[in-house]
Amino acid sequence: MAGEEPGVQDVALGDCRSGIVLTEEGRLVCRDTGEVLSETSIIEGPEWRSFRDQGSVKGLERAGGPITHTQHDLGVSVTLRRPGRIIGSRAHRVSTKIRSARVLKKERHLVSALDKINKACDFLGFPPMAKETAAMIVRMYAERASISNEKERLSIVGAAIAKSIEIHNLPISIGDVLDFLGIGFDDLWSAKRKLSETGVIEVLKVSLLSRSPGGGSERLLRRVDTYIKKIVSELDLPLQVYRLAYHFVSAVLSSGKNLYGKRPETVAAAAVYLASRIYGYDNVNQRVLAETVNIKESNVRKLYRYLIDDMVVIVTI
Repeated sequence: MAGEEPGVQDVALGDCRSGIVLTEEGRLVCRDTGEVLSETSIIEGPEWRSFRDQGSVKGLERAGGPITHTQHDLGVSVTLRRPGRIIGSRAHRVSTKIRSARVLKKERHLVSALDKINKACDFLGFPPMAKETAAMIVRMYAERASISNEKERLSIVGAAIAKSIEIHNLPISIGDVLDFLGIGFDDLWSAKRKLSETGVIEVLKVSLLSRSPGGGSERLLRRVDTYIKKIVSELDLPLQVYRLAYHFVSAVLSSGKNLYGKRPETVAAAAVYLASRIYGYDNVNQRVLAETVNIKESNVRKLYRYLIDDMVVIVTI
């Protein structure tokens, strides 16, 4: 409304005929009398506060951001810095000292792990919610167990990112994650086992994975479908290849064949390879498919043989 101060907004009407306003300080004030009706209201959004010096010199301002798991302090810390007071290399040393002083010794592994998650997720193009999930997983693990060294830290970060990819059904290859972090599949599986042993996976099943309808087979089919779409799109293959690849995987799961522990991108690559061969796309070989989702060619070959074993594919012309 015109004439109001910034941050003042209308809220529910009470006994005041002209209505009630919510001020920046969180007070409910009657428009008619100016009476303060409540002082405990919560204002949504960031907190802004201005620190003014005497005279006309502009002071310092502070804004509080939303709560986030991607920072060790959940994003509730405040840093005040007066520009122009310290310059040059000394300013950098002072700033670094202040930042490090805010981190407890026992939290340094968590800080380093969250920093690596932020960099990896930004590099891989994670949406904000998926990044929050990965950070939350690392935080839950850090609350239950200690992280002893750099290799373990990178492995736990990799496992958290991999689980976030699964939860949010992202078309991102685990191979890309491992390449960025510089770890191997053995390190990843070891870290996943630690997440399970500390109860983190069980918490995720209750709080996140249970939101998705269907059992494990349906979740796997959705994950494979995401990678089939990615492969078909990047290789510019027709819709009929996608349909056959999807229905083949669905039939394999319905037949009761065990795909537990099989990577969804590998299953997708093997299924697209089958469909491409049937429709005569000979240029779509196992090497091309493996490179598309950053996996080993030998994995595509082995899983393809496993999938077609005892299966009969009938194509209607």
